[in-house]
Amino acid sequence: MTKIIAITGPDGAGKSSVCSLLATLFLPNTKVVNIWDSLDQSPFYPCKSCIHTYLKENDPLSRSLLILHGISQSLNRALSQKPDTLILDGYWYKYAVTEEALSGYTKQFELAANLLPKAHLTFFLDAKPITTINRKDYLSSFELGLTEKKEPQAQFLSFQGLVYEAWQHMRTRNPHWHEIDTQNISAPQVADLIYQISRRDFIHAH
Repeated sequence: MTKIIAITGPDGAGKSSVCSLLATLFLPNTKVVNIWDSLDQSPFYPCKSCIHTYLKENDPLSRSLLILHGISQSLNRALSQKPDTLILDGYWYKYAVTEEALSGYTKQFELAANLLPKAHLTFFLDAKPITTINRKDYLSSFELGLTEKKEPQAQFLSFQGLVYEAWQHMRTRNPHWHEIDTQNISAPQVADLIYQISRRDFIHAH
Protein backbone atom coordinates (compact mmCIF):
# COMPACT_ATOMS: atom_id res chain seq x y z
CA MET A 1 0.00 0.00 0.00
CA THR A 2 1.25 3.46 -0.88
CA LYS A 3 2.14 5.55 2.15
CA ILE A 4 0.97 9.16 1.75
CA ILE A 5 2.74 12.07 3.46
CA ALA A 6 1.41 15.62 3.13
CA ILE A 7 3.73 18.59 3.58
CA THR A 8 1.75 21.78 3.97
CA GLY A 9 2.04 25.29 5.35
CA PRO A 10 2.31 28.96 4.32
CA ASP A 11 3.88 30.19 1.08
CA GLY A 12 7.63 30.44 1.65
CA ALA A 13 7.73 27.95 4.53
CA GLY A 14 9.93 25.64 2.45
CA LYS A 15 7.41 22.99 1.36
CA SER A 16 8.77 22.34 -2.13
CA SER A 17 12.40 22.24 -0.98
CA VAL A 18 11.54 19.82 1.82
CA CYS A 19 9.48 17.63 -0.52
CA SER A 20 12.39 17.34 -2.96
CA LEU A 21 14.78 16.42 -0.16
CA LEU A 22 12.34 13.86 1.24
CA ALA A 23 12.07 12.21 -2.15
CA THR A 24 15.79 11.45 -2.01
CA LEU A 25 15.48 10.07 1.53
CA PHE A 26 12.56 7.79 0.65
CA LEU A 27 14.17 6.34 -2.48
CA PRO A 28 13.77 4.35 -4.61
CA ASN A 29 10.04 4.28 -5.38
CA THR A 30 8.80 7.72 -4.33
CA LYS A 31 6.72 10.40 -6.05
CA VAL A 32 6.28 14.08 -5.20
CA VAL A 33 2.88 15.44 -6.25
CA ASN A 34 1.60 18.99 -6.64
CA ILE A 35 -1.14 20.69 -8.62
CA TRP A 36 1.21 21.75 -11.42
CA ASP A 37 1.84 18.14 -12.43
CA SER A 38 -1.49 18.23 -14.26
CA LEU A 39 -1.92 21.94 -15.03
CA ASP A 40 1.52 22.21 -16.66
CA GLN A 41 0.46 19.52 -19.14
CA SER A 42 -2.85 21.16 -19.97
CA PRO A 43 -3.14 22.91 -23.37
CA PHE A 44 -5.45 25.46 -21.74
CA TYR A 45 -2.79 27.02 -19.50
CA PRO A 46 0.49 27.67 -21.33
CA CYS A 47 2.15 29.29 -18.29
CA LYS A 48 1.67 29.70 -14.53
CA SER A 49 0.86 33.38 -14.83
CA CYS A 50 -1.91 32.41 -17.29
CA ILE A 51 -3.58 30.12 -14.77
CA HIS A 52 -3.26 32.79 -12.06
CA THR A 53 -4.98 35.28 -14.39
CA TYR A 54 -7.73 32.77 -15.08
CA LEU A 55 -8.20 32.03 -11.38
CA LYS A 56 -8.56 35.74 -10.69
CA GLU A 57 -11.40 35.98 -13.22
CA ASN A 58 -13.37 33.10 -11.65
CA ASP A 59 -15.87 33.14 -8.81
CA PRO A 60 -14.80 31.30 -5.61
CA LEU A 61 -16.68 28.09 -6.41
CA SER A 62 -15.37 27.80 -9.98
CA ARG A 63 -11.85 28.68 -8.87
CA SER A 64 -11.84 26.05 -6.13
CA LEU A 65 -13.30 23.31 -8.32
CA LEU A 66 -10.63 23.96 -10.93
CA ILE A 67 -7.93 23.70 -8.27
CA LEU A 68 -9.41 20.50 -6.87
CA HIS A 69 -9.57 19.05 -10.39
CA GLY A 70 -5.85 19.73 -10.84
CA ILE A 71 -4.96 18.16 -7.51
CA SER A 72 -7.14 15.10 -8.12
CA GLN A 73 -5.72 14.53 -11.58
CA SER A 74 -2.13 14.87 -10.35
CA LEU A 75 -2.82 12.43 -7.53
CA ASN A 76 -4.46 9.82 -9.72
CA ARG A 77 -1.60 9.92 -12.22
CA ALA A 78 0.93 9.42 -9.44
CA LEU A 79 -1.04 6.65 -7.72
CA SER A 80 -1.39 4.77 -11.01
CA GLN A 81 2.40 4.25 -10.91
CA LYS A 82 2.03 2.45 -7.55
CA PRO A 83 4.79 4.26 -5.64
CA ASP A 84 5.84 3.08 -2.19
CA THR A 85 5.65 6.64 -0.87
CA LEU A 86 3.68 9.63 -2.12
CA ILE A 87 4.72 13.09 -0.91
CA LEU A 88 2.06 15.77 -1.35
CA ASP A 89 3.38 19.31 -1.79
CA GLY A 90 0.92 21.72 -0.14
CA TYR A 91 -2.09 19.52 -0.89
CA TRP A 92 -5.63 20.94 -0.82
CA TYR A 93 -5.11 22.54 2.58
CA LYS A 94 -2.95 25.28 1.03
CA TYR A 95 -5.70 26.27 -1.38
CA ALA A 96 -8.49 26.06 1.19
CA VAL A 97 -6.82 28.58 3.48
CA THR A 98 -5.97 30.85 0.54
CA GLU A 99 -9.62 30.82 -0.54
CA GLU A 100 -10.72 31.56 3.01
CA ALA A 101 -8.51 34.66 2.93
CA LEU A 102 -9.71 35.59 -0.57
CA SER A 103 -13.46 35.19 -0.19
CA GLY A 104 -14.34 33.51 3.09
CA TYR A 105 -16.14 30.84 1.05
CA THR A 106 -14.69 27.40 1.71
CA LYS A 107 -17.67 25.03 1.80
CA GLN A 108 -16.57 23.56 -1.53
CA PHE A 109 -13.43 22.18 0.11
CA GLU A 110 -15.59 19.73 2.03
CA LEU A 111 -15.37 17.79 -1.24
CA ALA A 112 -11.61 17.54 -0.77
CA ALA A 113 -11.89 16.34 2.81
CA ASN A 114 -14.43 13.67 1.85
CA LEU A 115 -13.24 12.55 -1.58
CA LEU A 116 -9.49 13.05 -1.92
CA PRO A 117 -7.10 10.52 -0.37
CA LYS A 118 -6.28 11.15 3.28
CA ALA A 119 -2.62 11.42 4.13
CA HIS A 120 -1.26 8.92 6.64
CA LEU A 121 0.87 11.71 8.07
CA THR A 122 0.59 15.49 7.65
CA PHE A 123 3.35 17.92 8.53
CA PHE A 124 2.63 21.63 8.93
CA LEU A 125 5.70 23.79 8.27
CA ASP A 126 5.15 26.92 10.31
CA ALA A 127 6.61 30.29 9.34
CA LYS A 128 5.15 33.79 9.64
CA PRO A 129 4.87 36.12 6.62
CA ILE A 130 7.58 38.46 7.92
CA THR A 131 9.96 35.50 7.68
CA THR A 132 8.75 33.92 4.45
CA ILE A 133 8.88 37.14 2.42
CA ASN A 134 12.67 37.14 2.79
CA ARG A 135 12.81 33.66 1.24
CA LYS A 136 10.87 34.56 -1.89
CA ASP A 137 12.72 35.55 -5.06
CA TYR A 138 9.43 35.91 -6.91
CA LEU A 139 5.95 36.79 -5.67
CA SER A 140 3.09 35.37 -7.72
CA SER A 141 -0.28 37.06 -8.01
CA PHE A 142 -1.77 34.07 -6.16
CA GLU A 143 0.50 34.80 -3.19
CA LEU A 144 -0.58 38.44 -3.34
CA GLY A 145 -4.28 37.64 -3.21
CA LEU A 146 -4.79 37.67 -7.00
CA THR A 147 -4.07 41.41 -7.15
CA GLU A 148 -1.87 43.54 -9.38
CA LYS A 149 1.76 43.85 -8.30
CA LYS A 150 1.81 47.55 -7.44
CA GLU A 151 3.51 47.19 -4.07
CA PRO A 152 4.22 43.44 -3.98
CA GLN A 153 6.00 43.22 -0.65
CA ALA A 154 3.33 45.18 1.20
CA GLN A 155 0.61 43.20 -0.58
CA PHE A 156 2.30 39.92 0.31
CA LEU A 157 2.53 40.80 4.00
CA SER A 158 -1.06 42.02 4.10
CA PHE A 159 -2.64 39.07 2.28
CA GLN A 160 -0.42 36.41 3.81
CA GLY A 161 -1.34 37.77 7.22
CA LEU A 162 -4.95 36.87 6.43
CA VAL A 163 -3.84 33.48 5.10
CA TYR A 164 -1.85 32.84 8.28
CA GLU A 165 -4.99 33.48 10.34
CA ALA A 166 -6.82 30.95 8.16
CA TRP A 167 -4.01 28.47 8.81
CA GLN A 168 -4.68 28.81 12.54
CA HIS A 169 -8.30 27.77 11.94
CA MET A 170 -7.13 24.80 9.87
CA ARG A 171 -4.63 23.72 12.50
CA THR A 172 -7.28 23.84 15.22
CA ARG A 173 -9.43 21.47 13.16
CA ASN A 174 -6.49 19.09 12.66
CA PRO A 175 -4.81 18.54 16.04
CA HIS A 176 -3.20 15.32 14.76
CA TRP A 177 -0.87 17.24 12.42
CA HIS A 178 2.84 17.31 13.19
CA GLU A 179 3.94 20.95 13.42
CA ILE A 180 7.49 22.10 12.71
CA ASP A 181 8.66 25.68 13.19
CA THR A 182 10.84 26.35 10.14
CA GLN A 183 11.83 29.92 10.95
CA ASN A 184 15.24 28.97 12.38
CA ILE A 185 15.87 25.55 10.87
CA SER A 186 17.20 24.57 7.44
CA ALA A 187 15.27 22.60 4.82
CA PRO A 188 17.62 19.57 5.12
CA GLN A 189 17.07 19.53 8.89
CA VAL A 190 13.29 19.70 8.43
CA ALA A 191 13.38 16.91 5.84
CA ASP A 192 15.49 14.69 8.10
CA LEU A 193 13.12 15.28 11.03
CA ILE A 194 10.08 14.38 8.91
CA TYR A 195 11.85 11.31 7.57
CA GLN A 196 12.65 10.06 11.08
CA ILE A 197 9.10 10.66 12.36
CA SER A 198 7.61 8.99 9.29
CA ARG A 199 9.80 5.90 9.54
CA ARG A 200 8.98 5.55 13.23
CA ASP A 201 5.23 5.90 12.66
CA PHE A 202 5.14 3.55 9.68
CA ILE A 203 7.14 0.89 11.55
CA HIS A 204 4.85 1.16 14.59
CA ALA A 205 1.81 0.92 12.31
CA HIS A 206 2.93 -2.60 11.46
